[in-house]
Amino acid sequence: MRAEDYEPYGRISINLARENLSSLLEGLERKGEEVYLSEGFWLYEHQYREEMEEVEEKVFEVVEEGLLNFFGSTAEEKRVLEMLGREETYLAVPEIYLGEVLSLYKKLEELRGSRGYEERSRIYAEIKSYLAPASLSDLKRRAEWHEELGSWMIKGYDEELGIVRS
Repeated sequence: MRAEDYEPYGRISINLARENLSSLLEGLERKGEEVYLSEGFWLYEHQYREEMEEVEEKVFEVVEEGLLNFFGSTAEEKRVLEMLGREETYLAVPEIYLGEVLSLYKKLEELRGSRGYEERSRIYAEIKSYLAPASLSDLKRRAEWHEELGSWMIKGYDEELGIVRS
């Protein structure tokens, strides 16, 4: 009977153990627990290490080649994010900060046309501190377009946790 699941030992360890089980059992019957110190056991250990080193080397080569090609790629950002299993993100104003952000927008309107560059920069930086990154799926499920802001307003936001996806 063969196990369907190799965990926690892995397929290589299980297959090597199967191949060497009869010789290990013979040694166990003859020498008691000393089988683990027999030449057969050390041969098994050596064989296992060699196979593991070969597997590690193959994995390393695949990863290294993939990374070299990955960073040399001219793929668009959207495609790279898809390859990494990530969605694009957008900045949204959490609903809990709506009042503060609207107040800051009004201050910007009051400064329009003036030479108060430093004050406008400070206000923009403060507005930016209220923005939260939201994925496209967050926007579809938890956000609405706010005309006055000209931005997305996201619901279900916690100051400590960020966007709450319940």
